[in-house]
Amino acid sequence: MPNQFSRLWFDSRYHCKDFYIGNSIDNVSHLMQSLKPPMEMARLPRSLSERKFWKASEWRNFLFYSPIILIGILPDAFMRHWWLLVFAIANLSSSNISTAMLTKSRAALLKFVIKAESLYGLEHLSYNVHQLTHLTQYVGNWGPLWATSAFPFENNNQVLKRLYHGTNGIANQIMKNNLIWNQLNSIYDYLFVPCSEEIQSFYHHLSRHSSRIVQNAFSVSHDCIGLGQPQLRFLSDNEKAALISIFDNTWLHSEVNSFARFMLKKKLIHSHEYSNNTKHNDAIISLSSGMYVAVGSLLFINVSNSKVPVIIGTELRLRNFSIYDTDVRSNVAVAFRKVSFANLVAFKPSHFESKCLMITSERGAHYVIEWPGNDLTS
Repeated sequence: MPNQFSRLWFDSRYHCKDFYIGNSIDNVSHLMQSLKPPMEMARLPRSLSERKFWKASEWRNFLFYSPIILIGILPDAFMRHWWLLVFAIANLSSSNISTAMLTKSRAALLKFVIKAESLYGLEHLSYNVHQLTHLTQYVGNWGPLWATSAFPFENNNQVLKRLYHGTNGIANQIMKNNLIWNQLNSIYDYLFVPCSEEIQSFYHHLSRHSSRIVQNAFSVSHDCIGLGQPQLRFLSDNEKAALISIFDNTWLHSEVNSFARFMLKKKLIHSHEYSNNTKHNDAIISLSSGMYVAVGSLLFINVSNSKVPVIIGTELRLRNFSIYDTDVRSNVAVAFRKVSFANLVAFKPSHFESKCLMITSERGAHYVIEWPGNDLTS
């Protein structure tokens, strides 16, 4: 679907149509390529001039970040129409789908298909567009879209290729080595418990996990692991003020160990400052409270003769942003949160919910989206 409609928007053969925005293709490409997605989204956005070479996962990603990129560029009637599709697909890709979500998604897709004829013309009402009218039925029968997606199988082809050597008995080689690999993975969570370098080295040799990440690790739990050499520093006044929300009036040591890179529930997190120097932004996260945060650092604080892990970051304060559709009876932009950078906050690692993508519109506004189903792999 994104492939078909992007062709209409940017192909010069439609330059006389109201939906044509080909004159803005360089601007849209610039906005896309300025995106810094989490590292789980392996494929960075490419220029629209290369779209004929895009992989299926790139089109899937484009669908979800395109509404923000196209704000102020795609004419309003076509923009509101596009929101219907994004809303429905985001709903149908969620980890938990209610009956109400199915009902609203069905209404959004039906309206999308009906309006596609009047906005783009009957000749563009393709079979793929018609298929959207059956999508909620498929999800009702078989589960979220990601549950029947082919992307995980494609992503794991590279894993299978590493599980055999030579051309004899390939199936048996894959089965045997996969069983061994699974056993190694079952002890992966416990590797970071302090152990000798010999044991770590032996594990690296067997599993081929990156020793660069593992060798310099500091852990107090399986869900929270500092990576690299910690920086010994003193808390700032603003950080102390933020920590009061966790420790009340408990006396805190001003000297702390600080990590710019760490693992939370098996997800790699970078500080916002660290992410500024990389192609990916792994600092934007959501918390179980519903708050969004740009992570600053992981701190290990001395409290009552023990080291307590705490994360410091900048709150991303929610701003009003809603695109209400009267036929769907819902805010079709519900998956997106308009935010602005606010004050420092502190929270415990256990409050981490998921990694998010931050998108900046042409007008400079910031939005975050929790990837539908939290499936960022591409």
